[in-house]
Amino acid sequence: MDIKTFLDKLREHVACSVCTNIFTVPKQLPCLHSFCLHCLNEIAGASARKDIITCPECRREVTVPASGNFNELPTDFNLNSLIDTLAVEDCSAIRVKCGNCEKRNAKCVYCFNCSAFLCEECRWGHDIMRANRCHRVVAIQDFKDQDVIAVLQRPAFCLKKNHESEQLKFFCQDCKTAICSLCALTHQEGHTKVLLEDAFSERQIKIKEAIISQKQYVTEMTRKINEISQNCVKIHQEVLNAKQRMEDFVTIIKEVAEAKRQEVLKKVDEQAKGALDRLENQKCELEGEVRVIKKAIERSETLLKRCTNVEIVQLGAVPCEEVRVGVQQLDGDPDVVWHVVFKENQRLLKDVKSGGIGSIHSFFSKTNARESTAQGSGTVAATVGLEAVIMVSTRNSNEVMTRQGSDVVALEFGKHDCQVTQPQITDNKDGTYKISYFAKETGTCQASVKVNGEHVCGSPFEVKFQPREFRHSSSFGQFGYCDEGLNHPWGLAVNGRDEIAVCDTRNNRVQVFNTNGRRLRAFGTKGDGQGNLNFPNGIAWDSDGTVFVVDCNNHRVNKFNSSGHYLGQIGNKGRLHRQLWNPRGISIDSKGNLIVTDTGNQSIKIFSSRGQVLGGFCGGGVLKKPYDAVEKHGKLFVSDTADHSVKVLDMNGAFLFKFGKLGESDGEFNQPRGLSFDKAGHLVVCDSENNRVQLFDLTGKFVTKFGTKGKNFGGLNKPINAVVLSDGRIAVSDFYNHQIHIFQ
Repeated sequence: MDIKTFLDKLREHVACSVCTNIFTVPKQLPCLHSFCLHCLNEIAGASARKDIITCPECRREVTVPASGNFNELPTDFNLNSLIDTLAVEDCSAIRVKCGNCEKRNAKCVYCFNCSAFLCEECRWGHDIMRANRCHRVVAIQDFKDQDVIAVLQRPAFCLKKNHESEQLKFFCQDCKTAICSLCALTHQEGHTKVLLEDAFSERQIKIKEAIISQKQYVTEMTRKINEISQNCVKIHQEVLNAKQRMEDFVTIIKEVAEAKRQEVLKKVDEQAKGALDRLENQKCELEGEVRVIKKAIERSETLLKRCTNVEIVQLGAVPCEEVRVGVQQLDGDPDVVWHVVFKENQRLLKDVKSGGIGSIHSFFSKTNARESTAQGSGTVAATVGLEAVIMVSTRNSNEVMTRQGSDVVALEFGKHDCQVTQPQITDNKDGTYKISYFAKETGTCQASVKVNGEHVCGSPFEVKFQPREFRHSSSFGQFGYCDEGLNHPWGLAVNGRDEIAVCDTRNNRVQVFNTNGRRLRAFGTKGDGQGNLNFPNGIAWDSDGTVFVVDCNNHRVNKFNSSGHYLGQIGNKGRLHRQLWNPRGISIDSKGNLIVTDTGNQSIKIFSSRGQVLGGFCGGGVLKKPYDAVEKHGKLFVSDTADHSVKVLDMNGAFLFKFGKLGESDGEFNQPRGLSFDKAGHLVVCDSENNRVQLFDLTGKFVTKFGTKGKNFGGLNKPINAVVLSDGRIAVSDFYNHQIHIFQ
């Protein structure tokens, strides 16, 4: 780090995290965190236990010195040097303390031989002494970079009274403190003492050994954390795969059941048709017989009426009897009724009830990835418990190849142009794999596939990737004004520990949660004073732990440290280049500078972390209502809510292109708001009024989307902002549902 960058960040290093002011008499606790002496006394006074205090930074319990005097704690000499260096850098605001009379004055000099600051009066006394005439004395306003470094590296002096001019040269092993020559002769008589350089060398070796050990431990823990994260991703994928296989199986069962249903219905209809045809024939025959008999009866009745006794007596036979004799016998018994009854397959029902449609087997395994297999059906659907699926299409067959890292795991063929056997995979030991299989139409076939990182290189095959999908995994928060309650959450920011800072907009505060939704801390109250907030919108978290909050209705950006202590503000209300008017969004570019979306002024402003204006530009008619802006590869992506689009500019404000328009289709927007980038480098856009989140590549090509409107589990109602966690999950602020959702 160069001296300019160091001086720019110097004030942040010399501010006490308790009182947020420049350190006064900094004292160092055993946990190596330093605080002002008066701050430690106040903490001890407020502590419930008189012998124990809690470090405000790491929350570690620290034993109070037996005398109760924190002045016995070691002084942080490094902080003292930093404070003096800051005084040199900003002498007009921080008056320098004279090393002789201890008065503070803006017009001081520094003697590099005496390693002391001197006011003008004491300098006169210093210069008249013959021994000091060759000393190098420079006014602090004339300091150069090398002079500042010299002040920073000046030797430490004893703090005991009347020893102030004595350098610390020894280390008392009994008192565990650095002492001067006079202390060695007087106060520490009889104690074991070694030269400060020897003590430093010994301690330096131990510190280096501890650093090496801790780095090894951190490396090992990081490896385990990465393994756990990878296992979590795999578990999520396997759960999705298991659910999908179950759904597919249920679908198959439904299809088979429907086919069997149609088969039974067809059989019933066929049997019913046969029975009905027989009955219809019987009916027709009986109806014909009845008609014949009725005619015979009519003829007989007519004979009785018209014929004489002689004529009737002379009839050879009775007409009705003759007719019955001529009727043929019916086919079947008409009194026998045909019945149809469905007999359930109780065994099938019992098997489904007792055994279910399948079972879930979960277990822990250390199986090598090379032993895993993939199941699927050609390039249409492949289900694997691995990190990626590569679809490979050849002329005569369709194959599914799965891989993890650079290892080809399995290859399966779909039912397409030819019948093939299980292929043989041979590792060529050069990053390529020979795949041999037998095709019925073409005989033995071979192909070579080279797997390199995320892509298949040097392959004659067409490579297709399955689209990315995001699914809702958890939510936290509910409407309220008390602790953990949210009232229209807006901006989100995340640090390296995956702590999520939320702009609790209408509660006029910032709350910090872990990914499980547990509230860690909160800061900010409504107002327009220092540290107050009025409708906070955007928020950003830099690598040093500083939190920048866009204070919309106060027309500024407030700075807080990671504990929530106020550090200062950037900007104020106005139309000038350095001023803001209802700002909305904030992000940090690749250089660590702040990109502020000055919505009211229709412009983008760029500030340093200290608040210096570095650049910016007005929309010039291009930006109608900019909401958020993020930088990637020297390009600025700006969401324009009034134009329902994302506009891409260079860092000088020149318009390059835009994508999106008003609509509900893929790639269209309705008031896009918060922007961020996911782990794959895709632009994440909160399509607020369409109640969804869309992802695009850097050319504006639509990649995928997730989220639907609703109040149920995972439903969105005006998503405003999104941030990406270290494991790739995306957290989204849900404005009207007063929740934070996390999507896997």
